[in-house]
Amino acid sequence: GTLTNGDYQAPFGWNSPRGTNVNYTRVKAIADTDGFYFSNGGGTPQTATITDCEVQSKFDCIAVFGSSADYIEVYNTNLTSTGPSATEEGVNDGISMGYGSSASVVVHGGTITVSGGDIRNYGVDFHLASGNITLYDTQITTSGTDDQDLSNTVSTGQLRVHNVGYDTDKTQGTITVF
Repeated sequence: GTLTNGDYQAPFGWNSPRGTNVNYTRVKAIADTDGFYFSNGGGTPQTATITDCEVQSKFDCIAVFGSSADYIEVYNTNLTSTGPSATEEGVNDGISMGYGSSASVVVHGGTITVSGGDIRNYGVDFHLASGNITLYDTQITTSGTDDQDLSNTVSTGQLRVHNVGYDTDKTQGTITVF
């Protein structure tokens, strides 16, 4: 991987404006921390497409933080977070968007499987963000400490699902089913 701040290293993504129309196809990403990390620091919106990939992480499989109007589209990709990471944070997420991000993440198919975090295990963690996460035809499974399939906390954007398999007893916040 090349994206690092000393503690966290994601094999794919960007931490400042890098380019648009980035395509990841049939990639197998194995990471201790984030599998894909996207944060453009409020610069020019970036776009990425992740297709037919396998992401294995011990933290976040896809993390989107501080991104301004980025657009991330995911097709038929399997996200597996098994923790704990060497960072010892004990937090595992399939998809995590937060900290002021106004990005859009759209997922078509695939699976999200999360377990092994000492503190929490979230399939989708949408927090402190104004963007949107939309899932179509996706299966979510979580287990372990504080497991939530879908979590939307303190966000002004929308977490929307269509034909998504998840446990309705493992949700928090507003989830829009359409």
